[in-house]
Amino acid sequence: MAFAFISGMFIKGHGTAFSWFLLPPSYAINLLSFNNGPVVIVIGVGVIFVQFLLIYWLIFLLVDRGRQKPGLAIITISLVLVLMAGSYAYNRHQYPYGASHCCINAMSLALYNYAEDHGGRYPVGESSPEASLSLLCNPEYMPVEEIFRGMTIPLATVHNALKNGGRLGPDSCGWHYVEGLTKADDPRLALLYCKVALGHNGQRTSDGGRQVVLISGGIDWVSGAKWPKFLEQQKQLLLKRTEREKLGLPVVDAVIELPDGSQIEKGDGPYKIVCESKGPDNYRSRGQSSDGPLSRTELVWMRPPIQNGSVTRTISFSILVSEPVTVAFVDGAPDQNKAVFKMKKRE
Repeated sequence: MAFAFISGMFIKGHGTAFSWFLLPPSYAINLLSFNNGPVVIVIGVGVIFVQFLLIYWLIFLLVDRGRQKPGLAIITISLVLVLMAGSYAYNRHQYPYGASHCCINAMSLALYNYAEDHGGRYPVGESSPEASLSLLCNPEYMPVEEIFRGMTIPLATVHNALKNGGRLGPDSCGWHYVEGLTKADDPRLALLYCKVALGHNGQRTSDGGRQVVLISGGIDWVSGAKWPKFLEQQKQLLLKRTEREKLGLPVVDAVIELPDGSQIEKGDGPYKIVCESKGPDNYRSRGQSSDGPLSRTELVWMRPPIQNGSVTRTISFSILVSEPVTVAFVDGAPDQNKAVFKMKKRE
């Protein structure tokens, strides 16, 4: 920006247009990161080439105008070069692997959708956690290969690992993925985070922290100072997993019984769930609606929704509505293992 301002001072009629080419030298340099694909790198080279042509033009004009004041021209040119060098150095420090937007939010959504389609279980069963994470790489969950590089791995490395149905490995995936977790697990358990402490776009962070995807579906920020304690907490939570949680079994199973007596475990169209929670210290009513299908993990209770008290649910879809179903919990244990939502026509 300073470069553009200086050029505008000396080239009155062209300063504004000139500044548009010189304003983002750090961004252009960022495009040269080998984490980017060949097309992006070529674009970066082209942008920098145009910028150097403009610099040469600026130098020519400054020298021509500086014949009467050569000292001013030399000082200005030196300042421009120092600014560009500083921009490059700052960029490489701030983005040690190059800037990226391999969005952790997109990975979180892909993991959620996968678990919805696989009985509450997240990708598992391949030769490594990274290889299991590769199961998301398809048009249904995550069609963009670049997302799997995270903030640290070159795109070409990811592409070579995944081509012809291949799988990612520890050296070809920038995400740390905790394999084997299910939706029945403790919601505080971490599911995914960047292997290096970087921000959302690959930048160094002021507190050395990073984003973490949790089983709860939330994305938390854990600072560098709290990271050792966070890892110790994760270790303890993993040790406390029950067999039910490991298998991804719900604490209360559920089915929908249609008016003709047939039973189904999920719905195909828009639905609404109304939920009331009553406990020693709270009373809460909540409604949940969706335009999509009712999945099995949304129908059942994967974890106790309340430690002590009762939960009443009513489900409706199409022209049908269920009778209310109430499940009581004492210290997280339900009074029944299976709920049946008996549907009837709306009155």
